[in-house]
Amino acid sequence: MIGASTYVNGVTRPYINVSGIDAQDVIVVDRNGIGVKHITYFPGSEETDLITYEYYGVIAATPTTTNDLKVLSSFVSGGDRQIILRVGDTPIPGYVYEVYNGSIIASYLVQTGDTVTEVRDGVIHAIDMTNFGTTIVCTPIGSDRIQIDITGTLDLFTSIGTQIFKKGYYVIISTVSYIIEEKTDPLTWPTLSTPPTSLAYTLLTPLTTSVEAYLTDPLSNYTYTETVTGTVEITAVPSSSNVPFNQCVIDELQQKVWFHDDLSFGEIIKLIYKT
Repeated sequence: MIGASTYVNGVTRPYINVSGIDAQDVIVVDRNGIGVKHITYFPGSEETDLITYEYYGVIAATPTTTNDLKVLSSFVSGGDRQIILRVGDTPIPGYVYEVYNGSIIASYLVQTGDTVTEVRDGVIHAIDMTNFGTTIVCTPIGSDRIQIDITGTLDLFTSIGTQIFKKGYYVIISTVSYIIEEKTDPLTWPTLSTPPTSLAYTLLTPLTTSVEAYLTDPLSNYTYTETVTGTVEITAVPSSSNVPFNQCVIDELQQKVWFHDDLSFGEIIKLIYKT
């Protein structure tokens, strides 16, 4: 059997949206009463930057009475702040103990076999190595506490969590991001495969947001970096520039018919197809 669908264009752009079309079943594409040769693939390709990203996050965990980094007191006296912290009795290996203010974070990863004092000292070292923008002096108290003397009223906060390392490749096509590969490791930066030199657009999955937003857990402190590390050729990209002159492409995946030039308002596209 033969079916037909008619679409009236209402927006100036090089494609028209269709519905329920199997590209292989289309027999005729009619543009304003004139037949247009059609194909079912985009013959062109685009070279785009290959971007490598690295994401390190600490996803907040619920403290317990024994696995915790707790603020015992925080007060300002004479224009300066003093904070007392206490490490829980049984820190769990693999957890990250953090002291932070905004995006400035000092962190210590609890190691297997660490004693409470070793964790406490690790937190002190992390604070000492972090620039919070003012003078901070840490003094150990007993086996599990830290006295933090801060010049000024800067406040510090604490959290514990589990860490995650993510690394991957992505590309941007027409302002949309597509992840090509991503690997995750709980301990260190994962190793990626050799970068591809060519990929088919139909194998890519688009993100609805930026890569950084996609990666970020709302309960995490994180760092994110990206670097252009090469180029990759993307084949079969749906674009008017990849449509042969005076032809059209039946884009079954996105249910569109693409033309080499813009359709004007009111143009009529008719598809005749096998049913």
